[in-house]
Amino acid sequence: MELADLISPYATGRDPGHAVAVYRNGEVLAHATAGLAVLEHDIPIGMDTVFDIASASKQFTAACLVLLQREGMLSLEDDIRAHLPELSLPVPVTLRQCLSHTGGLREYLALCDLAGIPTAGMDEARLMTLLAGQTGLNFPPGTSWSYSNTGFVLAAAVVRRLTGMSLARFAAERLFGPLGMCITRFRDNLAVPVHCLASGYTAASGGGWNRVDLLEAVVGDGALVTSIRDLARWQDFMLTGATLGVDARDALLQPAVLADGRRLPYALGLEIAAVGQHRVYLHGGFISGFRSVLAYLMEEGVGIAVLANRDDTYPAEIALRIVQQLTGERAAPPPAGLGPDAARKAQAAV
Repeated sequence: MELADLISPYATGRDPGHAVAVYRNGEVLAHATAGLAVLEHDIPIGMDTVFDIASASKQFTAACLVLLQREGMLSLEDDIRAHLPELSLPVPVTLRQCLSHTGGLREYLALCDLAGIPTAGMDEARLMTLLAGQTGLNFPPGTSWSYSNTGFVLAAAVVRRLTGMSLARFAAERLFGPLGMCITRFRDNLAVPVHCLASGYTAASGGGWNRVDLLEAVVGDGALVTSIRDLARWQDFMLTGATLGVDARDALLQPAVLADGRRLPYALGLEIAAVGQHRVYLHGGFISGFRSVLAYLMEEGVGIAVLANRDDTYPAEIALRIVQQLTGERAAPPPAGLGPDAARKAQAAV
């Protein structure tokens, strides 16, 4: 199956769409694009169209902390309170736990909802004021796993505290500059124009599309913008350790281990999945108007990126189908539905 066949059903007429690429040896091996980057101006999506990749950004934040660890400025086993003493957490939470969702940190988006604080206009300084007042955790650190954007926002604050640079500037100088990624950046100032940036869209209830304007300037958990062409150099690093070092790449791939010895299918900003006998490291992203996934088949030396400026599709599903085509693995059949009567009986046990 051609890449274009995977995304063509999603781009009929004047719709937003996707950019898809397969990478090897630091090059784009194959790519396909479909749909419009900006509906209002009939601008088609191309290799250089820039997308917000939302939570797929987390691996880049983790890489920044890995570089700081290599330089001796921190250890991932540090209690985060050692670097952010204003936090009121009752027990130690390590930086590694922040980056692997095992610290029990409360999700800041939920906290904003509960406190009635709008995320529009939110930045790191305002959010840190909210997080500094948190005196409880969802579970003892290291005993469980629960997805929380909070740990990655705190990681960005640690970068600023230790280096005097924002995460955006540090990543530009230490990640993207050395890798030759000219377009990619953390978008922590929404007033600065981004060349070739796609608009994000969500399906309107009556048909058609509504444009979504991103209003939150918090970075670390998301907010990285990039293109499928620019991602070739990052894919090379992730697949081979090029430029930034194999040791830095391998540090990102270490699975989280709970206090009872259980190894989790999550590393540092990366999920660990299996497709047949093939291990895949990946992470998706979702924010209103955009979806994404970045995936890596380490043994095969092949990477995949699926970027979308619409939030009604599933890039991870598209990436999975590409993996199956590359490896020859067949998709597992979907689980059979229980039916309403059996589901009601099973509900009590749940």
